[in-house]
Amino acid sequence: MGTNLYIRHAIGSRLLLDCKPLQLPFNISHDGESNQWRISIGNIEKEIVDRLVLNEKSLNIFFQDVDGRKDWYYASHSPQLTYHKKDRTLTIVVDSKMSYQT
Repeated sequence: MGTNLYIRHAIGSRLLLDCKPLQLPFNISHDGESNQWRISIGNIEKEIVDRLVLNEKSLNIFFQDVDGRKDWYYASHSPQLTYHKKDRTLTIVVDSKMSYQT
């Protein structure tokens, strides 16, 4: 199984991005001071970023680890999406997280 990060649309749960089959590297970090999570996805195509930006107010971001634990990341209002063209990295900042066992 392995770890994976994927993003679904909040309404209808349509899959917008799945890092595993695309072999996209990702990192999730928490800023305790601002209580925000920064999710970085590397080597991502601009057309995928455009699709995410188009749906930015309705993104549900999921991280699943090898033990079946799942973390759901989302924003109270709207996530902050920043695309860095030079290194093809997308950064998403959200303020909410819920963990559960699958």
